[in-house]
Parts: sequence; structure tokens; C-alpha cells
Amino acid sequence: SRPNKIWRGDSISSLIDGPKHVLSNRLIAGEITACYGEPKSGKTFIAINCAIAAALDLQFWGEKFNLGGAPVIYFAAERYGQVAQRITAACRRLGLSSIPPNIVLVDGRSPDGVSSEDRQKNIENLIAFINPSLVIFDTYARMIDNNEDSAGDATRNIEAFERFVIASSIPCAGILVHHSGKTTSRKMRGSSAILAAVTTAWKVVGEDGT
Repeated sequence: SRPNKIWRGDSISSLIDGPKHVLSNRLIAGEITACYGEPKSGKTFIAINCAIAAALDLQFWGEKFNLGGAPVIYFAAERYGQVAQRITAACRRLGLSSIPPNIVLVDGRSPDGVSSEDRQKNIENLIAFINPSLVIFDTYARMIDNNEDSAGDATRNIEAFERFVIASSIPCAGILVHHSGKTTSRKMRGSSAILAAVTTAWKVVGEDGT
């Protein structure tokens, strides 16, 4: 019979398949990062600037995107007109006369949330068609149709978002924009399973400290 494979000492480390970073030290391909904070704290502003940096091969948070210049999809599930205005303004601040065509804004509203198989397939097909390196979901509460306080629903929701980003043919990461809770701790709103399911979390703090 064929002998079992064995590894000894440091050779064991050779089996580790390290993560592929879309944004070095910040965003991991196939994973979801939560960007959360109080209303008016700047969550959408950060998400938009991250999207533009990815699309235009610019630095973001002191790092460069490994696939800079690749398409970006922004699902705006609330106030998508406001998101459009902010994207336009951000591009103008950079001296651009037009919005780059590899920035794709999608109306993310749907009564089906992400728990419907048809809705999931539609999102996966769109991502497979565009093949982005970054997908932003804004906001979590408006993109789901189940209970954000349920641990089971939260886990299934994040798993769905992860399936969406791996539908891209290139390494792709996801950013999930979410709100803080109403308690004094200002932790992420909803079930703690959300925080456990995402890879990393960016807490956005406004100028007034909220």
C-alpha cells in the first residue's frame, strides 16, 4: 500500500496556504471586513474612498491594492442617490472629469434580502460578470431580510456575502458597512455572531468621538 505522507519540524509550515491580500495588510480575498460606526461618522465616506482607490490603483490607508485598477462593485441598499453624489464628489476632488467606468454602482435594495436563492444567484452572476477585486455592501441591515439579532441568521448572512465575493474570477474582498448599537459600548449592532463571522472590523469614529 502507498505510505502516508509525513512532515517533520519546519517542513510542517510549508503546508500553510497564506491568505491572498487584495489590499496589503488590510483586505483578504474571499473574506468580509465590517466597517461600522455611528450615523454620520463617515462609514460610507471611507467605503467610497476605498472603492475609488481600488479602481484607480491609488493608495488607501498607507497601502497599495495588489490588483489596483480592477473593477469595483458598490451595492447601495439605502440612499443610493446619495452614494452616487458622494462618488461624483470624491472623483472631482481627485481632479477627474468623469467617474471611471470600472466603478459600478448597483441598487442593492430587495425585499428578498440575501436569504433568497434567486437573489443570491443574481448577485453571484453579476459579480461573475464584472469580476471585481472589491465589493462593498452598504448597509448590512438593508441587504438582509431576516433578524440581525439572530446568531444563526447572522452566520448565514455573512456566509452568503463570502460566496458573493468568491464568484469573481480574480482575488476579491468584501466590505460590509454596518451600524453601531445604541448602547454606551457602541459595539456593532445586532448579534455578536456578525463580528465572529467577519475576518476583520474597522470601527469608524467621528470627529466628535462617536
